[in-house]
Amino acid sequence: LLRGITLTDPRQAAMQTVAALEPLVDSIVILSHLGFHQSGPGDLDLTTHLAGSKVSLILGGHTHAALDPAPTINGITICHAGAYTSNVGEVRLRTDNGKAIEVRARLLPQDETILDDSLWTETREHIAQTFQAFHETLFPLLNLPHPIEDALNRDREWTLLARALHAS
Repeated sequence: LLRGITLTDPRQAAMQTVAALEPLVDSIVILSHLGFHQSGPGDLDLTTHLAGSKVSLILGGHTHAALDPAPTINGITICHAGAYTSNVGEVRLRTDNGKAIEVRARLLPQDETILDDSLWTETREHIAQTFQAFHETLFPLLNLPHPIEDALNRDREWTLLARALHAS
């Protein structure tokens, strides 16, 4: 199922991709699903490895953090809108004659102040119904050994997951 796919360290992959893109662009926006963790691999960690690069913004997810205001760390703004569409993030990037990139970000709460759009509501309900079965279904996986390596090294875990998916 996953033949030919190589899972690499996200920091190394980001650094290689950014290095390849920098000569071609004024600014880079990273779409991440690493999460907003205080330590270990995540969006905060990426800012350390990409400090001084042309990365202006990381649009992230996974941990469901609602970051308002969006923090700027090592010159990179990190935006996370929270869980389950409770917010929508609005981000504006503006250049200063091609030299500096200004990032403005804010969260827009999706609450009772937002007028209903019947088409959007119907579409959202249809999608929710489509995926409801997955929330209620248990998918048995093979009994595979647990990785005993460093907790931050996910290579073994990904290999075991790939094998389990292939076998099931």
